[in-house]
Amino acid sequence: AMTLKQIGRAAIYFVGANQTASMAEAPADVLLIDEYDRCAEESIELAKDRLGASPLQAFHVIGNPSLPHRGVSELYEDSNQNVWNLKCQSCREWQPLEWLINVAEDLGGGHYRLRAIDNGDGDVSPVCRKCSSPLDRYGYGEWVTKYPSRQMAGYKVSQMMCGAIKISRMWDYFLRAQGNSTRLQRFWNSLMGEPYATTEDVL
Repeated sequence: AMTLKQIGRAAIYFVGANQTASMAEAPADVLLIDEYDRCAEESIELAKDRLGASPLQAFHVIGNPSLPHRGVSELYEDSNQNVWNLKCQSCREWQPLEWLINVAEDLGGGHYRLRAIDNGDGDVSPVCRKCSSPLDRYGYGEWVTKYPSRQMAGYKVSQMMCGAIKISRMWDYFLRAQGNSTRLQRFWNSLMGEPYATTEDVL
């Protein structure tokens, strides 16, 4: 099914991701695909064809990654790879927020230690990878581009960048997820914005 919304002289078509026939019904200047990894590949290719006659041909993809080197993860690998970086106010080290560096430490054997520090406000603060001082995850930061020469722009975000989500709750979920591949998949894909493969996926 397809829904049409008219805005001034422009029109927006909302099409179900797996409604293959509807993907071929209208030309477009801008194509925006949400939850890319959940879309049928045939539908995506048909949707791309709708840009053929447009001088703009803007193609945007949003979504949680699933498996490494597939779907939105593969697109990000091929992009210029923008990552949000914060500056430690103690040692001035610039760094991205990484779960197993700034929040938790992998002790091996499925055991982890919380590195984040109680901030006195019902939550914990990630710590600097260099000096272990608390990091203000809402503080000043900037996007750092890993491959500036690449034309396709890609941005990685996680729920650690969201003010409405407590890191302490993420930590509790992370601990409960150990030994449960479904929960671990959700943690890394949905909360961290990272691809994740179980043993079954690799096999």
